[in-house]
Amino acid sequence: MKNWSIKAKVWSAIFAIIVAVSVGALAMTFFLYERLYIDKQIDRLFMEGQELRTVYAEHGANDYFFERIQWANDSKELTLTYTEDPMQLGSGSPFEPFANEHLITFDERQQLLEGETVVMIRENAYFEQKILGVAIPLFDNEQLAGALFFSLPLSDVYEPFLNVGKILLLSLSVIILLIILIGKKVVNHVVTPLTDMKEAAIQMAKGDFSLRISSTRSRKDEIGQLAESFNTLSSSLERVEEKRREFLADVSHELRTPLSYMKGYAEGVEEGVIDPSKGLSIIQKEANRLERLVNDLLDLAQLEGESYVMKDEPIAFAQLVYEVVEQFRYLAAQKRLQVHLDLDEDVIISGDPDRIEQVIRNLLDNAIK
Repeated sequence: MKNWSIKAKVWSAIFAIIVAVSVGALAMTFFLYERLYIDKQIDRLFMEGQELRTVYAEHGANDYFFERIQWANDSKELTLTYTEDPMQLGSGSPFEPFANEHLITFDERQQLLEGETVVMIRENAYFEQKILGVAIPLFDNEQLAGALFFSLPLSDVYEPFLNVGKILLLSLSVIILLIILIGKKVVNHVVTPLTDMKEAAIQMAKGDFSLRISSTRSRKDEIGQLAESFNTLSSSLERVEEKRREFLADVSHELRTPLSYMKGYAEGVEEGVIDPSKGLSIIQKEANRLERLVNDLLDLAQLEGESYVMKDEPIAFAQLVYEVVEQFRYLAAQKRLQVHLDLDEDVIISGDPDRIEQVIRNLLDNAIK
């Protein structure tokens, strides 16, 4: 079960709950209905036996007593047998031709002799089914003078139980259906957002940070907070990736520019078009600039977020422009272009000279191209 998905584990738990509820409901119903109902039937038979025993004690085995026995046999589903010799219940002789069938055992017969009521549940050939039996001793002058034997077919007891079982089965089916529906809602409410996050995390590992978890935006619980944090993380990583790409594109452009100028001025010096000292000076300056760009690459981490450090120092703006333009004059002349300057020599600005120079270079480079 370790390698199961969360959804599989949740459905396994739901299935276990269904099994537990089903077994518990059936067991509880069987106990409460069958056991308690049978106990109620035993109490009923015992009470009727007590009434007949009272009648026997007051009137003896007269016509009224036998009328009560006949009335009990006619009015109820039970069978009531009276015998003047309780030992016959042990021999089975009252129920020919089943004389070999014992309604009570030897130990139960001894209980009758001691004046105790005997309760039994067993198969009986005379009744051709399993019966609930209650044997009640009758005494005359403190002597065992007879016995009443109440028998109730258990099929009559189980029949209401079967009807109740149908209702129980229907109710249990409805409960199981509700559990499944609730389980499905729980899975959709809890497990599905987690599955979406897992899929989004897989895509993020592949470099795609554009996915967002949208199914939990209105939720304020822990799952909603987790989804919101996940979306924030995705957005942050997406911005970092965009800045990284922009940086690489800018640096690639910045690396190509000084290399192309160094190459151009080297060719100019070789062809005698540019004074060697001037050309070497510009090439050296471009090499220094190229070195700074390489250092910028090594400080890539500084460009994430707002951590990029900018210098802030006074700059003679006109002088900076003159120096940059001077480096581009040869390339501009190759394309028959002229650069006209109109600058205020007294202007002093505050900023990062390397970045200001980079801006001017980009403008001139784009204009010449």
